[in-house]
Amino acid sequence: MLNIEILLITIIFVLLVIIAYSIKVSKAVYPLTFLYITFTFYFSISQNKSENKTLINKNNPDNSRNIEKYLKTDDEIFKNKNSKPVPINLTDKSLKPKPLIFESNKIEKNYKLESFSENITIKDNKDNEKDIVLLKEIKICRSIKDRNPVGISKSFNNKVDSLYCYTKIQNNGEKKEIRHVWYFKNEIKTQIKYNIRRSNVYRSWTLKKINPNQIGEWKVEIQNSNGQILGSTKFYIKKS
Repeated sequence: MLNIEILLITIIFVLLVIIAYSIKVSKAVYPLTFLYITFTFYFSISQNKSENKTLINKNNPDNSRNIEKYLKTDDEIFKNKNSKPVPINLTDKSLKPKPLIFESNKIEKNYKLESFSENITIKDNKDNEKDIVLLKEIKICRSIKDRNPVGISKSFNNKVDSLYCYTKIQNNGEKKEIRHVWYFKNEIKTQIKYNIRRSNVYRSWTLKKINPNQIGEWKVEIQNSNGQILGSTKFYIKKS
C-alpha cells in the first residue's frame, strides 16, 4: 500500500532533481538520491514494526491489560475498593517470641558483672596478704650464735660495748627494704637499712655500739621503706 508520506517525499525529490538539472548542478542529484533512498528505507522499516505491533495486540488482547496492570501505581492499588488488607494472625505460633532463659549453673567462673552503684567497693584484704611484711619476733641480745640470739635481756650494763637487735620477718612478696632505727632517749642514733628476700621466716640482725655514758632508755623500731613501723622494743642501759 502506497503511503502518503512516501508519495510527498517522492514528489519533492523529483522537483529537486529537475531544478538541479535546470540550473546545471547535476552533481547535487547524487546526495539527493542517497537521502531519498535512506528515508524511504527507514520509513518502510518503522511502518512494518508498527503494523506487527498492532497485529500482536489484536491477537492477544489480554497482553495490553497485563501491561496496564503492572503499570499501575501504588496509589491506584490502594484506591481500589475491591482490594482488602489481609489480617495478620497474632495467634500464630511462629510469631510468638521465645523467652530468654539464663541458667545460673552455667555461668563461667571468670565472668564478671559490672556494678553501676555509686557505692565505692573496697578490695578484699586477701589480695593484700599476698604482699605483706610481718614482724614475727624482735629481741635485744649480747651476741648471735648459729643464727640465734644469745644473752637476751631488757636491761644491760653500760660496759656491754655493743648490742644486737635480732628479728624474724615474714615476707610473702618480692624483695623488700627493712630499717632498724636505734633511739636513745627518743633521739635517733643509728639507722641501718638492708633488704630481705621472700621468706616465711627471714632472720636478720643489726649491731650497735653502746657508749658507756649512754645510760638510760633505748628503743629499736623496725620500719619498711615507707617508714611504716612494723614493730619495736625497748631496753635499758644501767650504770655498773
